[in-house]
Amino acid sequence: MNILIISQGYWPEIFPINIITKNIVKSGINVNVLTGYPNYPKGKIYNGFNNKEVSVKKKKNITVNRVPIVPRGINSKFGIILNYISFLFSSIIFAPFLLKIKKIDIILVYATSPIIQAYAGLYLKLFNKNIKLITWVQDLWPNILKETKIVKNNYLISIINIVVKNVYNRSDLILAQSKSFLKEIKKVTSTKVQLLYNPGFDESKLKIKKKRKLIKILYAGNIGNAQPWEKLLSYFYKSNFNDKLSLTICGEGQKKKFVKHFIKHNKLKNVYLKNFQKDPNLKKEYQNADFLLIMLNQGRYLNKTIPSKFQTYLAKGKPLLGITSGEFGELIKKNKLGLVLKLNSLSSFKTIFKKMIKIKDQELNIYSKNTKKFYEENFSQKIINQELIKIFKECIKKKS
Repeated sequence: MNILIISQGYWPEIFPINIITKNIVKSGINVNVLTGYPNYPKGKIYNGFNNKEVSVKKKKNITVNRVPIVPRGINSKFGIILNYISFLFSSIIFAPFLLKIKKIDIILVYATSPIIQAYAGLYLKLFNKNIKLITWVQDLWPNILKETKIVKNNYLISIINIVVKNVYNRSDLILAQSKSFLKEIKKVTSTKVQLLYNPGFDESKLKIKKKRKLIKILYAGNIGNAQPWEKLLSYFYKSNFNDKLSLTICGEGQKKKFVKHFIKHNKLKNVYLKNFQKDPNLKKEYQNADFLLIMLNQGRYLNKTIPSKFQTYLAKGKPLLGITSGEFGELIKKNKLGLVLKLNSLSSFKTIFKKMIKIKDQELNIYSKNTKKFYEENFSQKIINQELIKIFKECIKKKS
């Protein structure tokens, strides 16, 4: 079996598709990856990579094909758009020469924003009509764009909507990363849609420490427009809990400058902003944390999203603090994985933080046991890989 994975983001950038690809290869399947040059999240091409050429590197059963792109830049909407479009056009231009298209059985498009990268897969299908195209949807376009106000022009939204529906209708199978996504996608296409969660990125276990006088909260990931940074920091500032709670933010993103300015301007005590870190530094931050913070702004479509850090946090076996009105918040509450907070008011914020301060070791241990169990039963790399291989085999059967 020969699989082509199309994903604009790939190692050494940190995306779930890295570990997904690794596990597919471990299953004895030959994999080609079509990707760009790494530049996320800082917007510059990583050291050691030459963005002016096409690169093909093979190691055992995996071949990574990189095509030139326009780096996304820092806090530039225009730069991000050019970045997306350049990957699509580079893929269309170079992929037919890089890949042995006649030997490809399945194309898996890992459709983080933007979903237009799926058009590279649709184009390659023109050379081999027997290829099955699977689109694994990670963001609901164009709904998320409108809700987060990344795109405000209704005419442009309607065009993107047509593009997205075309991808859905021309795919052979669509995979949805949450139950809510599954329902929404089924409303707009007759193509078969199937639920498949992302696996956790890092399954290394951490020791659970006894509760300390200072409760430590960690946020690790994208510092972007989809998270309620202004409300969180202003409530943290007004709550007067700074001597009993600490918040460490590790990451990069469009809102990092705002976060940095807010902390400095308001002289926030026990709130720390750190650069996006790789092991072993980030591992120490995880180890020292009492709660792992995961949050999204409120919104009809954002509420349907399960951020990939949810699975990674679960794998750590630590209690979660969810700031959300959405699906992953319901999962936290229903399965007793931690605490859930809606940033509706300062009083609701204070109520949860008072509970965190008073929480006992026994309750923390229960949350920790539940997160481990819930992860292993629903999101482990082993389970997700088995399900994905099963999907591939079913596609091959239909093909023959």
